Amino acid sequence: MNQSENWRTLRLPRSDVLPNLRRTIEAFEQLKQLVGPIVEFHIVVDANVLIQDILWILLKRRNTAARTSLQECIVAKTIIAYVTPMLVMEVEEKLTTIIAERGLTPGVWQPAWANYKSLLHIEEPNDSALERYASGQDPDDAPTLALADTLEACGILSRDSDVAAMGGRIIPIEFIIQARDYSRKAAVSVSIQNGGYFVVVGMSGSVQLLASAVKQCVAWLQPLPRGTEILALAALIIIVLHPKVRKPTAASLVAIGKKLPGPLAQALQITFWLAKLAEENVASPPLLPEIAR
Repeated sequence: MNQSENWRTLRLPRSDVLPNLRRTIEAFEQLKQLVGPIVEFHIVVDANVLIQDILWILLKRRNTAARTSLQECIVAKTIIAYVTPMLVMEVEEKLTTIIAERGLTPGVWQPAWANYKSLLHIEEPNDSALERYASGQDPDDAPTLALADTLEACGILSRDSDVAAMGGRIIPIEFIIQARDYSRKAAVSVSIQNGGYFVVVGMSGSVQLLASAVKQCVAWLQPLPRGTEILALAALIIIVLHPKVRKPTAASLVAIGKKLPGPLAQALQITFWLAKLAEENVASPPLLPEIAR
């Protein structure tokens, strides 16, 4: 592969770009209508899930930069995670015991937990909600169920059967994997759509303004030769913003591309590559389980 085709090895956007993409979408009404919202789920997290995540980080993680699926979703803001102060205490007490049993010192788990805890929203449930669950099967779970009611959360991420027995809406762990996959696909597809939008609105401005918009919204195309990224994204007007005409025009564009000068032909190649990426990364939000309350 020659240097002019380095676009084939470009690093795709990671899911942690989604918070910035959300802010960009919210700032432009037309872009919001084009792309639609990037979904988020407000979920209460139980202690057993957090403890297992911390133990994976401490005992199984090989790459120190790796995140658990739940962590990745929280950083991407696909999931807004809530816990009670009592649950934080429970996690810390149990981690102290578990780590001691394994012959490790507190200094091993505390930094990892502090980093993880900074991603969580710590909230108290209201008293009336707490009273509803105080005499349930496991009173220790009452604050967690009450917080889900107080926040009108989507549900409780938990492996604890007591939570379900007390009337809590359990969100299975499999949902987190689906949310993680959605986050990764949305990062790619929304980046492409954002880039196409800014090409359209930038056509009336200067080339410098257009290039600036491209660099801000699709930074992962910057390694391309100067000007090529602009041509590639301009072609996305047809491929991304008008997907209904994509297939009927594909054969004609391929034929035209064979007659174009080098940079334009390469722009067309990049366009089809981006279109393929967009199709492969159609981001369908995960569905919450239907659970009778």
